[in-house]
Amino acid sequence: MKTISRIAIGAAVVLMVAATLQPAEAACASPRLMDNVGAYLVANPNWGGAGGSRTCTYVYGCYDTESAPPISDAISGVFWGFSTTTGTSAADAELGLGIDNGGLDVADWTKARSVGNYAYPAFLTLDLPADDDNSVSGNPVNWGFSAAIDGCTGDIDPGSCTCILLTDQFDGVGYFMIDSAIANAILNYEFNGFPGDAGGNATIMMSEIPAPAVTASGRDVVSGDVTLTVDGGSLAAADYRDAGCDCGVGYVVYQQIVGRGGMAPIDRSIASGAWIPAPSSTGGTQLVNDFGTPTDITVDCDPALQQDLYLATAIVEKAADGTIGLITDNVSQNSFRIECGANLAEPNRPDRGRGRSADAPRGRGNNRGQRER
Repeated sequence: MKTISRIAIGAAVVLMVAATLQPAEAACASPRLMDNVGAYLVANPNWGGAGGSRTCTYVYGCYDTESAPPISDAISGVFWGFSTTTGTSAADAELGLGIDNGGLDVADWTKARSVGNYAYPAFLTLDLPADDDNSVSGNPVNWGFSAAIDGCTGDIDPGSCTCILLTDQFDGVGYFMIDSAIANAILNYEFNGFPGDAGGNATIMMSEIPAPAVTASGRDVVSGDVTLTVDGGSLAAADYRDAGCDCGVGYVVYQQIVGRGGMAPIDRSIASGAWIPAPSSTGGTQLVNDFGTPTDITVDCDPALQQDLYLATAIVEKAADGTIGLITDNVSQNSFRIECGANLAEPNRPDRGRGRSADAPRGRGNNRGQRER
């Protein structure tokens, strides 16, 4: 639980910013705090500072010779309102509509600071200029602190909740966390239930986005196209959602085609344009799939070219029509390599452990995109 002094400080900052911006579409007339009580935020599986294994020289952060930062510049995130009464999302991917983070960049509601070659812990909090202590959390995120936020979560119904989805990438692997909290009596949202680090401090640990598993495949010998049954797995370790607030999320299978024997994709970024949603088995738009339910896709391959296909999974919020609503920028690690196009040699190649084969090893080297804009 937050102390009264902390509430007062957070509310004062929010009201000061709101007073200067006077947003027309926004946010809430009074504070709607999204508080995780200063928990550390960690995507890097090898982070050695606070919120990690604490193997670095100093108690808080790490030099880059000891550890990469806890989150990377590729961090991407969305938050939105969800009704526990109707079981429906209030998000809208179009800017200015719905009840969600709107045009607010994730850099505005996560705190990650480095000084020279020294990285401090990261937090799921505001990072205001007035907060000059690099090693502690900032003020709680609030629906009312920016004109870029769409709507107000308190407008849904008394059973409203807030959902948060974050993704990141390290070493060719996509990471995620999903969380939700039901409004308390004063319409604040308290996110908790995080595991403790080595020092007993709450830590929001991100986990690998489930990679797609191909359970069946077939090929059109004329077109070279391949039809695949894909299982998107299930959300597990980094799923911190409150019971009754499932956020309406699912998965979409993405594809990337390279030349036969080409390098397996390393970058997880959708914004790069290399990863695109795979078509449905009928060639139409793939709808958002429920976790635990397989889906069929048909990938358009060039019959004149020898090609390799890789698949990845994206966690998305489902729009009212079943298509992709809100989405972050990072997909899972690759599926195993699938030959398509001309001269297909192994149309039913089995999955070799954790969704990748010897032909598509996990990429190495810290490959990081740019922070979401």
